Amino acid sequence: MNLLQTVADGLMEQGLVSNYSEFSRTFCGKTPNYYYRQKYFGRDFSLDGLIHAAIQLRRANKHYDKYATVFESEKTALTNLEEMVRSELLIKYRIKELDMW
Repeated sequence: MNLLQTVADGLMEQGLVSNYSEFSRTFCGKTPNYYYRQKYFGRDFSLDGLIHAAIQLRRANKHYDKYATVFESEKTALTNLEEMVRSELLIKYRIKELDMW
């Protein structure tokens, strides 16, 4: 399982997206078929899709931090997904911070 599938499945488990098409549009900033195309060709995130996902995950985490009623396990799962994406950016592309976005 690659990072693209891990993140998509994790977001579906958290109820933030309902399917892969929504994940492609909302978290990757791509066409609805992006996930399916990447999976068909055996590819992981594209760089711009990975950056967009990192930004959207950070926004989702900040949104959850505002509410005390969110279960800690939901925050932890979302934080873990964000860390995995940020780690991939650092290791594969040597991008340390996305604060400029």
